[in-house]
Amino acid sequence: MELFKEYAFPALLSFFSAFLATKLAFSKYKSEKRWDEKKEKYALVIESVEYVVAFYNSQHLNTTSITKFNNNDEELNSSMRAIQKYAAIGKLYFSKEFAKVLYSFHTELENKLYNLQERYECANGNKEEEFRIELQYHASVSNHALTTLHKLLKIADKDLIK
Repeated sequence: MELFKEYAFPALLSFFSAFLATKLAFSKYKSEKRWDEKKEKYALVIESVEYVVAFYNSQHLNTTSITKFNNNDEELNSSMRAIQKYAAIGKLYFSKEFAKVLYSFHTELENKLYNLQERYECANGNKEEEFRIELQYHASVSNHALTTLHKLLKIADKDLIK
């Protein structure tokens, strides 16, 4: 019994303490890693929506004085892909409210594009009418994206402060 008190008990206590400390540290690490990933995904979606606002606003104003956009649509496609992707799987990463607003925004973008194509067909090649339709489309997408951006920022602010 004396041997147990002198050697085994301190060894078991040390082992148990080290085990708990390691478990707590690893748990904290995993929690922080999840938090960082969550922040990255929120930022990616918000930046993508902001890019859509800026791009379509620039197209509507028909100017590039504030933001320079070249004819390369790679960043717009990348932003639209991020919006599409997280609209579909957003419930895995975001709050229900954020995912719902994002899904609604993506659906509305698809509807606007579909309506644009229908209106182009009705223009019957009239270049002035097509130009007017395109300007309305750009303004509509820009305004809707800006409204959505404000909603997403408000929700993200609330979600990330928790």
